[in-house]
Amino acid sequence: MTPRSCTASLVALAALLAAAGCSTGQNLPLPDISWDDGGGSEGLTDGDETGEAGDADADIAADTDTPDGADADTDADTDTPDGADADAADDGTTVTCTSALDCNDFVDCTSDTCDAEFGVCVNEPIDGICDDGNACTTGERCDPVAGCVTGTPDPCDDGIDCTRDACDPLTGGCTHTANHAACTPPQLCDPDVGGCADPPPCLTDADCADGDLCNGIETCDPATGCRAGRIVECNDGVVCTLDECDPGTGGCIATPDDAACDNRNLCDGVETCDPAAGCQRGTPVNCSDGVTCTDDLCDSATGGCSHTPNPTRCDDARFCNGPEVCDPAVGCVSGAAPACDDGIPCTLDHCDVATDSCTSSADDASCNDGQFCNGPEVCNPATGCLAGTPPVCDDGLGCTSDSCDAAGAGGAGACTAASPDRDGDTYGDQSCTGSDCNDTNLAIHPGASEVCNSLDDDCNGATDETYACVPGSAQACTVGACSGSQTCSGSCTWGACTVSGAEVCNGVDDNCNGLSDEGYSCVLGATQPCWVGSCPGTQSCGAGCSWGACNVTATEVCNGADDNCNGSTDEGFSCIAGRTQSCTVGSCSGTQTCSFSCAWGSCTVTASESCNGIDDNCNGATDEVFACRLGATQGCTTACGTGGSQSCQAGSCTWGSCCAPAEICGNGCDDNCAGGVDEGCGCTGGEACSCTLTVAGTGGTYSGSTAGHVNDYTAACAASAASPDLVYAFTPACSGNWTISTVGSSYDTALHVHSGGCPGSEIACDDDAGGSLTSLLTLALTGGTTYYIVVDGFGSGASGNYVLNVGGVVCGGATPGDQCAGASGAITASGSFAGDTCSRAADYTGSCAGGGPDLVYRLTSSTTRTVRASTVGGASWDTVLYVHSGSCPGTEVACSDDFSGVQSQVDFTATAGVTYYVFVDGFGSACGAYTMTITYL
Repeated sequence: MTPRSCTASLVALAALLAAAGCSTGQNLPLPDISWDDGGGSEGLTDGDETGEAGDADADIAADTDTPDGADADTDADTDTPDGADADAADDGTTVTCTSALDCNDFVDCTSDTCDAEFGVCVNEPIDGICDDGNACTTGERCDPVAGCVTGTPDPCDDGIDCTRDACDPLTGGCTHTANHAACTPPQLCDPDVGGCADPPPCLTDADCADGDLCNGIETCDPATGCRAGRIVECNDGVVCTLDECDPGTGGCIATPDDAACDNRNLCDGVETCDPAAGCQRGTPVNCSDGVTCTDDLCDSATGGCSHTPNPTRCDDARFCNGPEVCDPAVGCVSGAAPACDDGIPCTLDHCDVATDSCTSSADDASCNDGQFCNGPEVCNPATGCLAGTPPVCDDGLGCTSDSCDAAGAGGAGACTAASPDRDGDTYGDQSCTGSDCNDTNLAIHPGASEVCNSLDDDCNGATDETYACVPGSAQACTVGACSGSQTCSGSCTWGACTVSGAEVCNGVDDNCNGLSDEGYSCVLGATQPCWVGSCPGTQSCGAGCSWGACNVTATEVCNGADDNCNGSTDEGFSCIAGRTQSCTVGSCSGTQTCSFSCAWGSCTVTASESCNGIDDNCNGATDEVFACRLGATQGCTTACGTGGSQSCQAGSCTWGSCCAPAEICGNGCDDNCAGGVDEGCGCTGGEACSCTLTVAGTGGTYSGSTAGHVNDYTAACAASAASPDLVYAFTPACSGNWTISTVGSSYDTALHVHSGGCPGSEIACDDDAGGSLTSLLTLALTGGTTYYIVVDGFGSGASGNYVLNVGGVVCGGATPGDQCAGASGAITASGSFAGDTCSRAADYTGSCAGGGPDLVYRLTSSTTRTVRASTVGGASWDTVLYVHSGSCPGTEVACSDDFSGVQSQVDFTATAGVTYYVFVDGFGSACGAYTMTITYL
């Protein structure tokens, strides 16, 4: 919240100036030195103040110029002239490579890849990685040799000598605050008149009132003039409310701002701001159409649903059932069975469900033309009907002339023969194909009278034809559709018809007894249910009237069981769920397990890592199970709280002793591990810049007393803070919003912080923001830059026992894990976090997208606030970000796929003290190097 003006009239303005910047009570801070942390207080940035005579450059990240030809790489390369870097190869040759692991140039802002076609390293600078997040600087860039090059600060000069000019690193806005110390008393700095001016007098408190209760109640001091009231700070702790003070009442007003909660994803519904609970999630769009074969998706930009038919969800993989399709209105629709016509008219064509393919069989009956004299026709399954072979009509008698008469047998064709007449009755001998049925009996011949004698008297081919039958003879007869025989009695009458036909396997009642295919196992063409193990099916009665094989109708699914009882499990899938097999990752052997979706999982290397500086388990990391990598070095904090370095020890891969390069005077410790304490030092610790006390790079709590010390330095606040003071040097181990306070001290303290040397330039000052006359500052400090903290007292006589607290930032605590349990430390402040997901496994997926290799970060917040995670500008591949709360994987609270191009960004409300997990994932199987920016808004 922007502080309100402390002036209402020229009299009030001058009186306030005389009171050194709107202070009330004994000593409140000047308006220009509070820091805006979202909680209502403001302060100076860490930028440099220009426009004042003698101002020193206070860039937080000072540039270090490298001499011409000096190599800024961290490897041991031989430098070439004019700064060219003979990277990786000491002889100056181009580095050859087989993978990106061979191409690390140890420059943090370059993308290191291997050109697979030519086998050479490509180290591409990425300027975006070098952005220091400070809106007051511009032009940060990546030098492929020296690394990140800092930007140019905005001086914010208003041209008035007596004002302090500063830039807000979060917004880039300039502030210009009166500096009364630059004027000759009793004059005060008045920016409205362009410089120093005489203060007008005040007589009563009413002369100082500005009519704005948000500034507090102004009072008149006859000696010094108007003194400002205490400013009303309005911050309800709810990030989505607009907090302001009502000048008429001095009360706070909190107005809900729904727009602050909008995550720009219409599929999540409309987010709203609850003035008590903060941002509330909207009701997600339900895109389900109830049709199982459609892909139902929601467009995050429009909130509209799409339903795309997916026929693969309907396919039953059975050819004989035809191709199934997806109807977006009704779901899966069965396909039409295949015709299975082979083009041969005499074959029987059908789709065999047992083999799930078309089959054809020959049908000779369809080729029969019914003519005996041209022989029986047959069916060739390849070419069709084939002509029959004519019969040989030879009765074996030499006296006959044999032939086949096509008109015989009623047109069906029959063999005929002629014979001689031996009894002279003019009728040929029937035994030799003549008409005389008894060529030795003259009374028997065609035309003779028939008598009941069992003889064919008239040789008409019938015996006793004038009677019903010939005694003792038999003839064919029928019972229904069945043929039989009956015998003639002695009186030439027929007896009962006896069926003589035998039952054959043809599905017909051959003997007309009311049954079909009796005597066989089944009736040809019949079907019945059957079982193969526990699987139901059907079987048909086939040739020979025996039951065929049982055809199971069940379909195999991925469940580790033999669903169709064919003796195989999960056939048609890549593998059987739960099975394992051997595999390799690079040169390492391992195993992989078949997932519950019958797909092989990633290869898990079985080799263990040992302390040898080699990637034994082929996971892209070296000695990762140990505390450090063999031969590596790192910065550290010594037992004395000073900055030092330590090396990774052979045999154990543990960090060795931490020693500073030189002894730090005044802290009573052996900083350089030389066995002595403060050797070469000759001053009292903390008394002045020449022998400062030291705050550890990770912060800490320090105590002591300023009593008995002298006043070395003054400040812009706390009535110049000309009391006894002590100086601490602080080099943060990492960048962030550091909190510095004297909470717990026993006297009226003041704090002022300097940069750019000691005393250098004052960048912040506070008197009573910590409560109970203690001081508190929250500053954005740059890691690796030394700052000087002066523990001082109000006015000229305040001293006593102090407590100095430095903290609020966890350095090196946020290390991502391949899975939730491996995420060590926690992100607790704004910052950038880089990594590469390609060597990791695909363990999780978000509701909006995901499925690629992923990494997991833990995150916490000390206050309830909005946190933003973003890969915009930090990756060149299709990233996905999602956040879970409480546990891991726990409950998803935000998910983003394509916020800007293919990059992702999520805003979520982090509740104080709750652990959140931030997942860096890829769309589909995408992976790569990334820089994720975390911003505590």
